[in-house]
Amino acid sequence: MPGPRQAWATIDECRPVGAVATVGVLAWMPVDSAKSSRMVARIRLQYRDASGRWRPIENGDTGNLRVGNGKRAALRGYTFALGTEGSALIRARVSFTWSAGRRTLVRRIVDTSARRPTGRYGTPLRFSAATCRL
Repeated sequence: MPGPRQAWATIDECRPVGAVATVGVLAWMPVDSAKSSRMVARIRLQYRDASGRWRPIENGDTGNLRVGNGKRAALRGYTFALGTEGSALIRARVSFTWSAGRRTLVRRIVDTSARRPTGRYGTPLRFSAATCRL
C-alpha cells in the first residue's frame, strides 16, 4: 500500500505566452497507514536566482488546500496566474500533511518532478514536468 513517501507533485501546465503566464501544479497524496482524517497540501512556487538558489515567488503560495479525508488517495491541482515580466526557471515545492484531529501524523515536502501520471489533466493533455521556463 502506498504511503506518504510516495507523495508527488508535478507541473502540469506551463504557459509562458499571452497576457498572463500560467503555471499549473498537480499534487498526489496517498493514504497513510494510520488512516488520517485530514490530508492537506500547500503549494509554493519558487524561481531560480542568478546564484542558483531557489527563491519564493510573490503570490505563489496556495496556503493550505484540503486534499482528502484520509480514506483514499487523492489528486489536487492549482493554477497560478503570474505576470509576464522577466524570464525565470520555476518549480513548486509542496508540503503534504496527514493529520488526525489537531495532531499531525506525517509531514512530507517534495519538489515537482517529471513523468508523473497526470491522467486527464495537463495542458497539453498528460503534460508533466519538474520545472517551467517563463
